[in-house]
Amino acid sequence: MLQTFRDFSLSPYALIPPGIVAFLAVLFPFFWTPALFIEAFFVTVLLLFQEDLAPCFFPFLCLIIIGTIQIRDLSVILPLLPFAIIPFLALAYHLGRYRSEFRPGPVFFGLCATSLAILLGGVGAIPVYEYFSPVSLIYLFSLSFGLLFLYYVYAVDLKKKKNYDPYSYYLRAMMYGGLLCCTVILKAFLTYAIDASGDLTMLRYLEQFIYRNSVGNIIVMTLPAPFYFARRSAGLRRIFYLCAGLAIYFCTILTTARTALLAGSALLVLCVIYFLWGKNHLNLKLCCGGLVLGSAILFFVLVPDGIFTRIFDGFLYNEEPRIRLLRAAVADFLNHPLFGIGISNTHNAYIYSADGVLSFYHMYFPQIFGSMGIFGLLAYGWQFFLRMRVALAAPDETTIGLFLVYLGLFLYSQTDIGEFFPVPFPLLALYALVLLERRVEEKTPVPLLSAFPPHTRIARILLGEQG
Repeated sequence: MLQTFRDFSLSPYALIPPGIVAFLAVLFPFFWTPALFIEAFFVTVLLLFQEDLAPCFFPFLCLIIIGTIQIRDLSVILPLLPFAIIPFLALAYHLGRYRSEFRPGPVFFGLCATSLAILLGGVGAIPVYEYFSPVSLIYLFSLSFGLLFLYYVYAVDLKKKKNYDPYSYYLRAMMYGGLLCCTVILKAFLTYAIDASGDLTMLRYLEQFIYRNSVGNIIVMTLPAPFYFARRSAGLRRIFYLCAGLAIYFCTILTTARTALLAGSALLVLCVIYFLWGKNHLNLKLCCGGLVLGSAILFFVLVPDGIFTRIFDGFLYNEEPRIRLLRAAVADFLNHPLFGIGISNTHNAYIYSADGVLSFYHMYFPQIFGSMGIFGLLAYGWQFFLRMRVALAAPDETTIGLFLVYLGLFLYSQTDIGEFFPVPFPLLALYALVLLERRVEEKTPVPLLSAFPPHTRIARILLGEQG
């Protein structure tokens, strides 16, 4: 009986129950709270009785996606947080009962460097009461020790021997998560953007769809998944996966989140190149070109002007908050070049701030040099180098597909919080990076050699190499 349950939970059919629950929660607001408990129940049961962590991923992803609907209403979310202790206790049991050898790789050592940069950011610049404020400690812990612990949880499970394809399982869960995001976006659009007479009211849509950035970040990260399956399929299946990818992109546009549109469009180009990479069949290229053209026609015909004006008239103009934050980041770096002013510093809150969120710069590189200085630039540069090195060590359709998921977060982070908002965005991308390490270990029997001659022991340790 137990083995039958475990086998079923690792099949694609196991994604259906949590997907249905989340779908109903999106359509029917009264079902939102019960759905959270049901998804948490799925996660708890799987942690207790399944020796593999992978089946927990999709119900947890569903929980995150439906949770974004109420992300600004803390009065609804906070009373539910004490119940989270049950899945956490189940996770502790799972780690104790089913853990295996911990084999850290390059991604882990990159996280060590950035964790140190996060913790040291603002030394000599940030007031003590701000550094140790409750919100600050949550972010500092989550972006340092929290991500290191998360890597440990993923690595001790994902690097075990598997009797199924963990890469396809993860990417299938991401694809279905992207389609669930489509449901969230379409529901919001039909609810807020179309009035009783059938006319478009973009102003109301922009005012009411306040969780567009959160769902936009998630949906961008799911975009590579259908293209991965399109590469591995043929005939009608391939058409289905390509249509799923273009539907995800179209709904990315429909969020009206400016960062999602920019990052999603850049990632779509990379996904199309990835799909056509190594394929010489003319009919395949014509099929892909036709679908892209059809998507472009739908885009220009159906998408209202309000989305374009948010990009061309209200983004990165002279006194737009990001421009002012960029100026502030440069000034903060020049005043505190070594460690910056710290991510917990509220020095720039007068430009832009939100409840429960620190005074971020909302841009990737300004966030690094403004709040962590030169040390932060070195740490995050080292981290990106190690991740690129893993991705390029043994490139194939799987490694590139996984890396594109992380690249979606990286692109999104250029003009938003992204990687500096620990749950859920780095949480989702880190799973792909650990799978990427596993894939490289499978394909390269000899560990990666140091890029820094001579090949010293300390260089091997910093690169996460064995031996």
